[in-house]
Amino acid sequence: EWLSVRYHPQGYWLMRYADGAVVPLPIPDASLYQDKEKVACDAYFHRYVPRFGDTVVHVGAGAGWEANLLSRLVGETGHAYLIEAHPRTFQWMLRRIEASQLTNVTPIHIAVSDMACELHMTDDEDHMLNQVTMSGDIRVSAKTLEEIIISNGIQNVDLMTMNIEGAEQAAIQGLGSAANRVKRFSISCHDFLADRGGPPSTRTKAAVDRMLKNYGYDVFIRDITDHRDWTRDYLYAERKDIMEFDEQETLSH
Repeated sequence: EWLSVRYHPQGYWLMRYADGAVVPLPIPDASLYQDKEKVACDAYFHRYVPRFGDTVVHVGAGAGWEANLLSRLVGETGHAYLIEAHPRTFQWMLRRIEASQLTNVTPIHIAVSDMACELHMTDDEDHMLNQVTMSGDIRVSAKTLEEIIISNGIQNVDLMTMNIEGAEQAAIQGLGSAANRVKRFSISCHDFLADRGGPPSTRTKAAVDRMLKNYGYDVFIRDITDHRDWTRDYLYAERKDIMEFDEQETLSH
């Protein structure tokens, strides 16, 4: 299909799609928009697809590839909060939200950890590879999920998605009392990075699984025969009381 492409004076391309999405990119690649959304649907919505009126919190939102998708799904009465720590990546997210005029999406520039502190991050050209390190090139402020949720006045989270390159264990540890406000999780754990020869600290799946269960969630995994190693490390959690309510609602219909 045809789409409008123009060069922005600040040095990047704007790709305008038929559905109203305007995607800023350093190079004009028309396929990235649909490809990224397909991956997001497969990864995050394996057990639950956000509905009209939902509140979604996306931790590790990167350049905002899921911004338009989440905005469409939750609709005018819903809201999506996109959390990203890396300052340069966060600017790309802001451009996308502003260009697409997503009034039901709130960007939050902060890192997520088990305590309020200052962290170091890598500064890789590929923003999807940036992660928290002991001595990275970038310093960022961090807060707990509990503090972020409460300080932003988020009373209820229908789905929290998370992909933060190995820092998910510390993030869940900092959930605290806000666990009562989050109904469901889709979390990318990163054992596959350790399996590929990466740092042992990226092996987080068992610890995250244990913490979620301690918070009172039922935890589910993907098909372990999936040939894609990164999908096998996803964890999906649902509060037990929510599962009972959903079953009763299904029966009533």
